[in-house]
Amino acid sequence: MILHWLLAVLILAALAVGFFGLARWKTPIREDRRPALHMAGGMLILALMIVRFVVRLGTARPAPANRLAPVVHYGFYVLVRS
Repeated sequence: MILHWLLAVLILAALAVGFFGLARWKTPIREDRRPALHMAGGMLILALMIVRFVVRLGTARPAPANRLAPVVHYGFYVLVRS
């Protein structure tokens, strides 16, 4: 469960940094380390998603907490794949 919520927070943070931060940078990318940090965060998310997938293969699927949970999860999948 901790891995699940950690990924949710990291994905939201990466989306916010990418939307609000990367679009407004005026300096050339070669002179700025922030895009590299953003990409490193994306690679961390990818690595954690792979770990989560492997863990998920070995565990039982829990029941949804409520009716909104599946909609929110599919929404995250759409955001991550965009």
